[in-house]
Amino acid sequence: MAKRFLQVVTGCVLMMFISFGYAVYADDGSSGAAVVEMIAPLPHSEVIAKKPRISGRFTVPVDRESVLILLDDSDITALAEITADGFQCRAPQLLLSGSHMITISGNGPQGPFEVQVEFFSRHSAMLDEIYTTNEWDLNAQASNYHANYGDDFSMTHLDSTLNHQSVVRKGDWDISLVANVRYLEQSQGVARPERKGFDVHDFMVRTHYQHEMIDAAFEFGDLQLEESQNTFTSLSRHGGQFNLGLGNFYANAFSVFSWDTYGVHDGSGIGFNDDKYLRGISGGMKMFNERIDVKGFYFDGGQRRNSFSTWSQEEGNEGDVYGFVVKTDLWQRKLATELEYDRSDFDPDISDNESSESDEAFRVELAGEGDLYSYGASYKYFGPDYDLPGNLSPQRDFRGFDAFGSLNYANHSFGITLSHSYDNVDSDSSYARTTSDAGGLTYSYNGFASFPISLGYQRAMDDSKDEPAGGQETDLITDTFTV
Repeated sequence: MAKRFLQVVTGCVLMMFISFGYAVYADDGSSGAAVVEMIAPLPHSEVIAKKPRISGRFTVPVDRESVLILLDDSDITALAEITADGFQCRAPQLLLSGSHMITISGNGPQGPFEVQVEFFSRHSAMLDEIYTTNEWDLNAQASNYHANYGDDFSMTHLDSTLNHQSVVRKGDWDISLVANVRYLEQSQGVARPERKGFDVHDFMVRTHYQHEMIDAAFEFGDLQLEESQNTFTSLSRHGGQFNLGLGNFYANAFSVFSWDTYGVHDGSGIGFNDDKYLRGISGGMKMFNERIDVKGFYFDGGQRRNSFSTWSQEEGNEGDVYGFVVKTDLWQRKLATELEYDRSDFDPDISDNESSESDEAFRVELAGEGDLYSYGASYKYFGPDYDLPGNLSPQRDFRGFDAFGSLNYANHSFGITLSHSYDNVDSDSSYARTTSDAGGLTYSYNGFASFPISLGYQRAMDDSKDEPAGGQETDLITDTFTV
């Protein structure tokens, strides 16, 4: 009996192993190794190529129609040559240096199989990554005109642009260049600031270093400055800036032209003369897993000339502004807040004998969202003499608040907006105060895929008071219905 029992137990154990082995072959990714033998790249190998060759052979017959090849989750099956013996292809586009994953799946003699191969790529033996991309476009026109009076004449126009990008990376360092080179030739003259012939329309060189807690970068060329909502936001200027991150601390310094430039003919944009530069420093700290961000800044500069994008009849201006921004997100986007305070000292015309004017601006914003709702509110104030150097024309002489809320439930969506604001915040008797109020309601229903329903109503009211003698009163109400 004992011998019989031992035979039964042994048989059950063998059946379990056989069943388990088949299940692994059918479902587990590691089973593909019994079907696919990689030729290139080998598992966990380092490949020096921008578009590496991918090839392998099938160790058993497979259904070629079922074979699927993925490179970093991108389907490249259509690019591969698949035969009864195996497959081969090349990466369809330049691979960034680093880790990549190849996945081959299909149906074999014993069911589905899948194999995953990880490999590492770099672009050269000396450099981790080096590549360049160029896009060229051409626009050529030729026209003949017949004149009823005088001689006939013709016009020609040739406009070509080369968009260039290069990247070189080695270890913790990388350098990139982005540039647009233009060639313009036409029978007619061109208006400034454009020029005939070859011209570098814009460019930016960026040097970046990142290692553990250190993240530093220097950018030179046509920049876009992002400092704060009340000062410099999406400001495009030519110059240089340096960014440094050290753990939770960060800092930034920049120097740029105070006016817009076209091409590279005006200089570097880096300087310390109030006549034509904007300069600034800022720094901050992120705390509690970046739930709180505190930042301070100081900017100054001036402008003595007009450009093709800014104009002022005064002979020049100069000034400075300082302030701080505090951002919080303590409850995972359920309630996020942002507070900004700014104070400026600005002289709009340095040619007169008037002194500069100081004023302030501040804003408080809060917002949150959940699965079914979202909301937000803000309060803003801009003093009448708040201004920035460089003819940037920020908002000023304004006080107001706005709020919104939305609720989504099943196929229904509800929304509400409210706002109240007025100008002449110091009650200057030389001009009127205009108050603006607005509110709106929206409703939408998307239960019918082919016939969504959306309804909306908004009322806007503008009213003035304390008009000076001879001033015109404003009293306007606008109702808007949308279906």
